[in-house]
Amino acid sequence: MIYLIKASEEAQTIQYLVVGDPRGRKLLRKYYGSPIYGMITRMRSCPIQSADLLESTFSKIQNDIGRFSGNLSFFTWIMQVARNLSIGYGEVTATPTDQLDGTSETAFSLVMHRGFTLAQAAVILGVGMPQVSKNLRIGIKQARNEHI
Repeated sequence: MIYLIKASEEAQTIQYLVVGDPRGRKLLRKYYGSPIYGMITRMRSCPIQSADLLESTFSKIQNDIGRFSGNLSFFTWIMQVARNLSIGYGEVTATPTDQLDGTSETAFSLVMHRGFTLAQAAVILGVGMPQVSKNLRIGIKQARNEHI
């Protein structure tokens, strides 16, 4: 499938990103969110990791828009950003469980930012896996709402 966007929409998205206008991220999500997410989910089978990588990709694009030179199409460049983040995502190093105090860590932080499994997070937090899963879903929803 070939993904097409009007040149004017792409130019507007890039311009908003360059000047730091929050509308840039909204347009990025609108025009490119689905193809980026599709590529990420083909690389990562976990929907939670894919959602996190999508948000990381948007942030990276916003922060690095000055590096976009135009040698590649904008679409190709953003897909390369997403691909590189997806490849590097598995290289997370987790903090040993004996260095955490359970009360100050949330399920979302443990799983998404520190690389623990749900089972490990349940042990650290002293709760069951269903509670960790529930808290993780809540954290993901909150993170999405912060970025919309």
